[in-house]
Order: sequence, then structure tokens, then C-alpha cells
Amino acid sequence: MTKEELAEIKQRCDAATPGTWVSYIEGRDHSAGSNFIMTGNGENRGEDI
Repeated sequence: MTKEELAEIKQRCDAATPGTWVSYIEGRDHSAGSNFIMTGNGENRGEDI
């Protein structure tokens, strides 16, 4: 792996939405709506994916 490839990986990691990420699956975790991933926690909650 080149230094450039490692730098690209680090950029993606630095740009990622902070954890904790939690998956919610219809029928398993709730009974209506779509499956989604909740990002962040409390005041640091991000956009749902």
C-alpha cells in the first residue's frame, strides 16, 4: 500500500460520522417505517442513513 493510499484512507476516516451507529430493522426493532442506521448519540446525533 502506498503512502497516498494510506492518506486517502485516513481522509475517509476523519470525514466519517462519529459513532455510535445503531441499526434499526423494521419487524425486529420497530413495527412501522423503514430500516435505517441512527448515527451519533444524544446531542451529537447525526443524520439517519
